[in-house]
Amino acid sequence: MGKVWTKIIILICLLLVISGAILEYFRYFEQAVPIEVVEVKFGDLEEIVEMSGNVDSESTETILSNAEGIIGNLTIEEGDRVKHGERLCTIRSPQLRARLLEMKAELVAARENMELALVESEREMARARYNFLNSNIADLEETMRPKSHIGGDAVKVEVQNGSQVVPGMTLFFLADMSRPVVKARMDEADVPRVREGQPIWITGDFLSGKSLQGKVFKISKFVDKEVGTYVETTCMIFNPRNLPIKFGAYADVKVITARRRNVLLIPNEALIVDEGEHVFVVENERAHLTPIKVGIIGEKYTEVISGLKEGDRVATVGCLDLAHGDKVKFE
Repeated sequence: MGKVWTKIIILICLLLVISGAILEYFRYFEQAVPIEVVEVKFGDLEEIVEMSGNVDSESTETILSNAEGIIGNLTIEEGDRVKHGERLCTIRSPQLRARLLEMKAELVAARENMELALVESEREMARARYNFLNSNIADLEETMRPKSHIGGDAVKVEVQNGSQVVPGMTLFFLADMSRPVVKARMDEADVPRVREGQPIWITGDFLSGKSLQGKVFKISKFVDKEVGTYVETTCMIFNPRNLPIKFGAYADVKVITARRRNVLLIPNEALIVDEGEHVFVVENERAHLTPIKVGIIGEKYTEVISGLKEGDRVATVGCLDLAHGDKVKFE
């Protein structure tokens, strides 16, 4: 019986040696997966939410025609600067002109009645009539000679001298570009991370490679489902250098939703999200799938809360082609 056990033990040992040799053979000739690696390091990080939209203004005005007539004495073109209270054109209408002359004659009579009244009650009635006519004359004059109620740029001029206009027709659209904003579209999924007052960066072709800062000013409470699940977000622009800002220009907005100082960082391309967060840690030319816990995710880097230490090497380019234990080579 002892000899039998001895033979069994020898056979087992022989099998182990053979299998080990076979394993080493395959390990030696195993195809290595080409990857790039980066060392885990400490650094600062910002979490970013990206949006896009168009330049607008806090203060705009649409001037409509309140009468039927012909445009004359047009004083502005698109792009011109308009002063507050500036008369922009004349709407020529014989009917309005006749009504204005009639009301001015009534005003003169009301002033005379007010001056000639012998008792206070008559004087008060005449004064009320005078004030009523004076107010109506001012309204009629503005109808005939529309004016701006803000200072700003003439973004749109919809008429020219000789144009026929009717009540309700748009004449001008003005925008005060000293108070610029971006009306941006934020994905509904990002709403929990964005708050009013958070800092932003604004870029766009209209800035010729420059960028401006600002802040989130207002977040709509409604989702616009006509253009996707987006929420309109108004972002205020700070423009201390008075860079030219064009109304309606396309703009990209990056909202800084969180900041971290001196935290462990890995490149975003190293992060694998599959039933949790993982990375491939590379040791002795082998890739080891390692679970980690992450914090905020920035444009290029992700915060690591646990699972890694400074100096660990993680796979980046090529990590999606790896399996646990794979042999690797560095490109």
